[in-house]
Amino acid sequence: MGIFDFFGKNRENLSKDSDTYSNYYSNALKLWDFGTASFRDPSQAIMFLNKAISQNPTKEEAYSSRGSAYVQLKKYKLAIEDFNKAILVNPTNISNYLLSRPLKN
Repeated sequence: MGIFDFFGKNRENLSKDSDTYSNYYSNALKLWDFGTASFRDPSQAIMFLNKAISQNPTKEEAYSSRGSAYVQLKKYKLAIEDFNKAILVNPTNISNYLLSRPLKN
């Protein structure tokens, strides 16, 4: 589930991805504050995640992570769009459905 599962399956998956995708996604992860469960700089994280998605648009974790950053910025429409993209990429990951719960628009 994106940023939240980095230390699980996503760490293994990153090693299989292209270096460019992995670098951009890893740079976004460096901005994640586990203490507050939020990005220290969501705009910067979105920049890295945009680049990661452009390198590999089939990665659900990039969409769900970017959606989380959009929530922080109160850009709910964009967040919902990203959570829905994560669902389209992997409809079996229940976490993507939980993230796409109704948000204020």
